[in-house]
Amino acid sequence: MTEPAQVEPDTQRYRLHSVERALDTLELLAAAGPGGMTLTELADRISVSRSSAFALLQTLIARGFAADSGTRLTRRYRLGLALAKLGDAAEVQSPLISLATPVLQSVTDASGLTTRLVVPDGPYAVVTARVDAPGTVRFASYLGQREYPHCTSAGKALLATLPPEQARALALESDMPARTGRTITDPDDLLRDLELSAARGYSIDDEEDSEGVFCVGAAIFDRNGDRVAAISGTGLKLNRPTWRMDELGLTIREAADQITVALGGPPFAERQLTVPPFAPPPVGRSPLPRSPVGLGEQPPWLTGGPWSSRRPARSAWRPCPSSSPVPAAADGWSLSAWPGTTSRPVSASTTRSTTTC
Repeated sequence: MTEPAQVEPDTQRYRLHSVERALDTLELLAAAGPGGMTLTELADRISVSRSSAFALLQTLIARGFAADSGTRLTRRYRLGLALAKLGDAAEVQSPLISLATPVLQSVTDASGLTTRLVVPDGPYAVVTARVDAPGTVRFASYLGQREYPHCTSAGKALLATLPPEQARALALESDMPARTGRTITDPDDLLRDLELSAARGYSIDDEEDSEGVFCVGAAIFDRNGDRVAAISGTGLKLNRPTWRMDELGLTIREAADQITVALGGPPFAERQLTVPPFAPPPVGRSPLPRSPVGLGEQPPWLTGGPWSSRRPARSAWRPCPSSSPVPAAADGWSLSAWPGTTSRPVSASTTRSTTTC
């Protein structure tokens, strides 16, 4: 998912339209994939004549930022390899990427998930690094891609670190489109989901951005305690139970803590002692149970450990409907059935090779 950059009105006078058009061209060629674009397609997308588009493309080709193939009527344009050199240089110049890459690789090796690093850009999350999981399935998310905040695990992890009204405003700024039948499109429901994400230290995208695909994400903080990025892990949902996604969420949270500590920031357990809860629920809605799980601990719904002193009383829970195949916790209660919400069955979905989670 790509969106046009948000521009402050008072900066418009400093922007060169010809440069913007060239950058728009590069982004369109990137989104077009290996097949590239024809001259006519590109001219229509950037709203210029074919002769102007041709001149722009020839300039980019001369500098190695674009390439062409085919003959006159079948000629198509794609990205040039000069961009790869710039991308490598950008990675070297970013200490965050240098710190995060080995951690992402470790998580991918251990979990089999495709892992990514994103940074906030207005309401969106921008992918800056990625480690693909082994195997034949590849999730289509190129570097520089901008993702929605309300339906991706990394986007929700970033929102969950903000005050509720700021999180709501950013989500609404993105329009909160429904990407699948599971996408959260109501701001109040999103705030409840963010409250849970903040309490447990990781967020879950359960087929909310792409059917058949799940993601778990956690935020990264700097030495000032400000959130500067997030990491996520993406995999095929298939018949993966809810408790397994929670286990992977803990793995992602601990990986985010490793990067946070390397940046001089406070890990999750330390933040829980100093940062107030995300927010009370909207008026008229039941509060969500909180999950004060410390760094490196297994939560009670995974271990079957004692609930007293660590979880709310059973009166705050309700059992899953019998129709839900989600495994219940050790004492017969399920994390998937929050008060005031509807349990969603875990379904086996067809394999998909594209997503932005």
